[in-house]
Amino acid sequence: MILIYPISLYIILISQREYDPTFITAVSSLLFFVIIIMILFKLLKAKKEEKKLIAGKEPIEKTVELCIVGKNEGQNIIETLKHYLDFPAFFSITVYDDHSDDGSYEKMLKLKEKYSDRLKVKRLKRSEKTLHPKGMGVESFIGKTDADILLINDADTLISLNHFKKALIFLIKSEYDVVHLSRRNDFSNALATRISDTEEITNTSLKLFGINQWCFPGSGILMKKEAAKILQYSDFVPGDDLEMGRQLKAGEKEIYHFQTLFAHEKAPMNFKDFFSQRAKWCRNIAYHLLENEKNGSYIQVMGSSFTLFFLFGLSSPLSLAIIFTGVAYTLLSLFSKMIFAQCCFHEAFFPAVLNTFQLWVQGAVFTPFYLLLYLHKKNQMTYTKSKV
Repeated sequence: MILIYPISLYIILISQREYDPTFITAVSSLLFFVIIIMILFKLLKAKKEEKKLIAGKEPIEKTVELCIVGKNEGQNIIETLKHYLDFPAFFSITVYDDHSDDGSYEKMLKLKEKYSDRLKVKRLKRSEKTLHPKGMGVESFIGKTDADILLINDADTLISLNHFKKALIFLIKSEYDVVHLSRRNDFSNALATRISDTEEITNTSLKLFGINQWCFPGSGILMKKEAAKILQYSDFVPGDDLEMGRQLKAGEKEIYHFQTLFAHEKAPMNFKDFFSQRAKWCRNIAYHLLENEKNGSYIQVMGSSFTLFFLFGLSSPLSLAIIFTGVAYTLLSLFSKMIFAQCCFHEAFFPAVLNTFQLWVQGAVFTPFYLLLYLHKKNQMTYTKSKV
């Protein structure tokens, strides 16, 4: 599969041609006008329709249990638990602690004494699988919970009671098996965090256009118990969240992704941590697609290769297509932040531009690096040192 890269470079080099500047300007202007209208129409329509879908207020007669897996989360996980313990009595929590040594496990046990009927605190029993600890905890949780509906979150994910109830009522009264709240990284005003937030909300918008369907973020997931029963992780799972989404879709479970109901969580506040996180995500995505979704892997590699080499032949139609795609993605990021996150233009513009740049880094740098080292890295993948 790595041979696609030199082939793409060759295609770009031999396909260069000369263009009439006036023609290029006219065509580009028309395309940008069309893409702006299309994006605005799609996003505004989706927001309007979703408001109607979540408008109902009905009594809740189902039980819900939250699963969290954490390690060395300090006081943060205590605050997270207290937030959800303020939810109504039909809501309970199971926490799997991955052998924390910062005192957080003991603090959770103390909190459990006060809420013994609604809070379970367990030590995570790791399996021999190459699987993120969160996946191990979720797998155990699904087999043991008696709740009607499961909520899967990260240890720092906060959902307001209002948004939770709206999502829950929608799930109960609809034919959907799973609903996914849109992830937000808006706890900090740091530039790296604002770019993360832009990327998350843009991923939500991409699904409206039928793009990025393999992406399945691992928090803010409400799932009916019957749907969860089909989940079973194999011995090698590079991305537990992606695999969860793949199995649900393979099992023909209906999934709805909210655009206006949010699951808020923390994100890197500096660029070192930001790109370190993206590198790991790129590795997991690339290896998940190679292991489970070959067609998706070919698409990823082709996109990555043309993204890497488009500068070698800017007059190639393929390079022009990459440039146009980058501008379109920037516009989608900008309008998504303005419409769904209700940000003003000057707050949304710069993070939208930088979000496109970091996506280029993911495609042109991280993806080919991990594909090149696939056989070596696959045998070295371990989550023994992972902080959940």
